[in-house]
This record gives sequence, C-alpha cells and structure tokens, in this order.
Amino acid sequence: MKKYLGIDQGGSKTAAIVCDEAGNILGVGKAQGYDYGDRTSPHNDNNIRIAAKEACNIAGYKLQDISAVCAGLTEIDWEYEAPLRKERVIKTLGIQDVTTVNDCIIAMHGGPAQPECAVICAGTGLNIAIKRRDGKQITYGYYVTDELQGASALGAAAIQKITKAHAGTCEETMLTRLILEYTGHASVEELLIDMTTKGYHLERRLLAPFVTNAYKKGDQMAAQIIDEFAKGVAKYIVAGMRSLNISGNPLPIVFSGGVLTDTGESITDQIIAHIRENEPNVQQIHAKYQPVCGAVLYLLKDNANENFYNSAKALGLLRTKT
Repeated sequence: MKKYLGIDQGGSKTAAIVCDEAGNILGVGKAQGYDYGDRTSPHNDNNIRIAAKEACNIAGYKLQDISAVCAGLTEIDWEYEAPLRKERVIKTLGIQDVTTVNDCIIAMHGGPAQPECAVICAGTGLNIAIKRRDGKQITYGYYVTDELQGASALGAAAIQKITKAHAGTCEETMLTRLILEYTGHASVEELLIDMTTKGYHLERRLLAPFVTNAYKKGDQMAAQIIDEFAKGVAKYIVAGMRSLNISGNPLPIVFSGGVLTDTGESITDQIIAHIRENEPNVQQIHAKYQPVCGAVLYLLKDNANENFYNSAKALGLLRTKT
C-alpha cells in the first residue's frame, strides 16, 4: 500500500503527516516554522526533515517508504519558486515524487477543495487564492499588503490602537489592559520605551486573540481593527472574481488558518459580509481539516473518506468549525 507524506510549513510551525492510500493517517510530526529573515536558511529545510521524520517514526516507516510528497510551503508566491523549492525538498527528504505548492493551496484542499472555489488562509501572515473551474487560478501572495498579513497585522493594529488611545487621538480600549497584562508593563509609555529604545521584541502575531476577544466584548477599537481588516481582505476576492470572469457565481470560499478559528469567527463573518456587498452569491465554508491534511488530500484527489475523517479526528487534526 502506498504511503503519502503531507507537509505544511508556515511562519509559526512546520507540520507533517503520513497517510496510506486507504486514507488512514498514521503519524504526525512538528517542527519550528519558516524563517522569513533568511529565505535560503538551512533551518527551513531542516525543519521539514525533522517534522517528516517524526511523522514517519510514529507511523512505523522510514522516509524511503514514502511514495509521494505534497508540500504546502510559505513563500511559493511566484511561478518560478515552486520548482526551486521542489528541488530543495527532494534533496532534503531523498524522495523523488514531490509536489510543491503555496501553503494556502493545501488549506483550500482542507475544505476540501471544489472545482471552482477560493481560499482565505490567515495564520502568521495571509494569503488568498481563487481557482476557476477550468483550472486557471490567482494566488495573491506578495500582492497582499502589510496591514492584512494575518495575525501579525492584527497584532500591529492593536499596538497602534493602544498607542493612539494613550496619546488621546482615539477612544480608550480594553486592548490596553489586555496587552499590558500580557507583556507585564505598567503603562503604554513603559512598553513603548522598551520597544523603541531598549530592544524589547514583541511578537505581534501573538496579540491577535486579544483583538478578537475584545471585539466579542463590545470594544469599539477592536471592532474597527476587524472591520478594516475584513474590508481589505474582501477586496481581493471581489477583484479576483472579476479578473477570472466568474463574478456573480456561487463561489465557495474556504476559510482556514489559526486566526480564523474559534474566536476568529467574528473576522470570517465580517469578511463574507463585505464580499457579499459586491458578490451576493458567494458561500462561506470553514475548512474541515488542518492545512497539513489538505496536503495529503491533494495527493488523494480530495478523497476524504471515512478512514481519513476518523483518523484526523483521533489525531486532533480537525478544525473546531466543521
């Protein structure tokens, strides 16, 4: 029986799963994420090897037992990048049958994918792809601006809001208390001094849950952050549908990524509402599986059978909204 390896490498982590051709997920592995500071860093390839070996070990196999690999990798945004990353994955794993795609494509297959659909995948960053029925597609990649880059953008917007609130140029926000409690600073001024003059590094992506939680509690500044984010994301879907000449179609939109799970439902609802202002027929779908499952489903031709569902559930690979 053939064995397949699925890989998902984003900014926060590298994940891998081993699955047989009957749909049974047999092992899961994890490692650190992609180093955006150095695209050619050997750590990026090494993290793929670590996650893949762990998944194989748990499944009771070796890398040479794997028949095919699908790797969904961040920063495959230009056409020339996929074959370059493919060569590196082949060299890293010693497996010849390798498919490399942008990580938002495997998130689409975690929906699972339909012949014509879109995906909005928000993790550390954000990517958006739209696929037409005939196979033509758009992946936005570097066209997505900084203020929409997933958890990092939401966290950065939260810092801006508490800074403005402290300066008196916007309303007070509960984000101030939440973020100061998280960082252990006594005041916004103290936090800013540490950030600007003392080398204090604050991982903005880790602040994103504070935005969604504050929004649920009625905080107006958090609501502004989410609304501006949602409007910006929606514009890409509307523009892409027009570019592909599928405007007006009942396009399924798959939402995936850590930012859009659990409390992130407030963001997905806002995004879909803004899209429907121009494209009223779009359909909202929350991905059933974690993106790494989409990598294997890519190889299984989207055959998410009962074996696949049951083993994914047992291994904690289902998203909370199914």
